[in-house]
Amino acid sequence: MSNKQDDTLEIYLNGKIDKDNADEVEESILAALKENEHKKLLVDMSDVSEVTEDGLKMLKKVGKECKDVELTNVTDGIYEVFEKNGLTSIMPVYQLKLEF
Repeated sequence: MSNKQDDTLEIYLNGKIDKDNADEVEESILAALKENEHKKLLVDMSDVSEVTEDGLKMLKKVGKECKDVELTNVTDGIYEVFEKNGLTSIMPVYQLKLEF
């Protein structure tokens, strides 16, 4: 789930982030941030298939706890959801770039 680089914590999420797991994901991320006193959080979302309203709320809460959060490798569909719900104005969100 995570990889440490200096003061940056890298988190790799996958599947659906919804009411069934948003609280658990939030707790895990915040615990890892506090445990190692990370200042920056990179969230790789390349394998995330869906983010519901509960997932959006969780990401916003994490963003309040860790002021330097970047979401990376976000698919086009999820990026649109983030943009419509204002998440892209709260934290940097980088779309998935496919290379052929």
